[in-house]
Amino acid sequence: GYYSERYMVDPVGLVQSDVSEHVARGDFTWAYKTYQPDYIVLTPVRWQSRVGKIREENWFKSKYRMITTFDEPGYFDSPLQVFQKVEGNK
Repeated sequence: GYYSERYMVDPVGLVQSDVSEHVARGDFTWAYKTYQPDYIVLTPVRWQSRVGKIREENWFKSKYRMITTFDEPGYFDSPLQVFQKVEGNK
């Protein structure tokens, strides 16, 4: 966010103060459902059962499309998946 000068959403509440109460209840996808950012980057490894499960939710499938993946050799969570919000979806 700093380098791109874009608004950021963090699913575990490090950026938006209203997210942490939902995380405390075990809802790790609330931030994405609520703020619906233009792009979402997901890891195929860590957080799969928490944030990663968002890939299977109908609202996500209808609003986002995977546009690319990128690999970082030696990085545990590689390849990262980048999803973009579909035009016209608010």
